[in-house]
Amino acid sequence: MKKYIILGLVSFYSLAQADIDVVYQRHSITKIEVHDGARLTDLLFNTKLPNNIYWRSAQIANSQAMTAIQVAKETLLKDLKSLQVFWMRGGDQGALIQSTQQLLQELDRIPVSGRLPVLLDPAKSRVDPAGNPLLKGNYTLFVAPRPGFIYFVGLINGRSKQPLRAGASLADYWQGYSLLVGADPSEAFLIQPDGTISRVPVANWNQLHREPMAGATLFVGFDSDVLPEKYRDINIRIANLLANRVPE
Repeated sequence: MKKYIILGLVSFYSLAQADIDVVYQRHSITKIEVHDGARLTDLLFNTKLPNNIYWRSAQIANSQAMTAIQVAKETLLKDLKSLQVFWMRGGDQGALIQSTQQLLQELDRIPVSGRLPVLLDPAKSRVDPAGNPLLKGNYTLFVAPRPGFIYFVGLINGRSKQPLRAGASLADYWQGYSLLVGADPSEAFLIQPDGTISRVPVANWNQLHREPMAGATLFVGFDSDVLPEKYRDINIRIANLLANRVPE
């Protein structure tokens, strides 16, 4: 009987701790162990963390969330391949097939985190109890320095990222890009580094002054008119995946 009680206590103690693997610029650099009852601020102010973290892009995930986003990514890639097959069977859709292939290759290369819906802001977490949850279990913290660029992904020709320019709007960055066949000509998705997703007008007649944050992503998706009903949600699924891009 005593043997089982001791094992039970050891098991409880191990569950009460939190171990955090810190990934900096997509490389694991250290592991932090926090005590029973530790909160998010105990991690965010830990001295083992790098000094130059860009907290807007920082993400934290547990194993369940990381598994879920990988499954979502694999399912999405599979559906994009099925979409290619749909157009192959339709005949005379070579340009659409090529557009989809470029997108497939882009998305396949992007590592994703499975970020939890937790604001990682040391200053706010310190003063807001609701934003300072208990840590229990194992986590991975993804961090990086402030990037000097923004990303471009999707059905467009051009550079995959551009240097960030003070005061520049999306329209300023948009010059020099051309759309692939099947792209939405009037609207794109802006994914800010904190994971916030919004739809933004990009056509000449409806442009607005929107300044992206450092590390933001502009995703150009499919025109809804070319998508079969079964795949009408594929743009937002891609945007959600991009919101989980591991910061570099």
